[in-house]
Amino acid sequence: MKISKNGIEFIKQWEGFRTKPYKDITGLLTIGYGHLIHPGEIFLEVTKEEAEYYLMQDIEWAEEVINKYVPLRYLTQNQYDSLVSFVYNVGMGALGRKDGFVYLKNGKSSTMLRALQSEDFVKASKEFPKWSHAGGKIIKGLFNRRTEEQTMFNKE
Repeated sequence: MKISKNGIEFIKQWEGFRTKPYKDITGLLTIGYGHLIHPGEIFLEVTKEEAEYYLMQDIEWAEEVINKYVPLRYLTQNQYDSLVSFVYNVGMGALGRKDGFVYLKNGKSSTMLRALQSEDFVKASKEFPKWSHAGGKIIKGLFNRRTEEQTMFNKE
């Protein structure tokens, strides 16, 4: 599957656009539409076009994770888009590995992933709000995003 235009716009809305590097809520250096600046990447400023290029690269990575580990046969486009947004935002910083959606830092698979793999979409949906923490506390903006992702996931 591939993310829809609505899914891309959803991510852009939640990430916002910044031309200059900034530290995200976890202190990681970021630019554009939430692109994590990796070692060796140097940015002083980006245009919207450049930011969209990096956004699409990062979305492609999130899609690879989902397409590899989540059974797609019963996923709706809205469910897929919400999962891409989730993986895009949570990323490797919070989970410890590039395929962190699958395995937490302690090597155990996430409850959300186990629910998705067993095609228990009700249980998977209930997991979104649990991913609203940064620095050990609930962050209102993350909670709001998870709620919107959950709403999209449950939408026909």
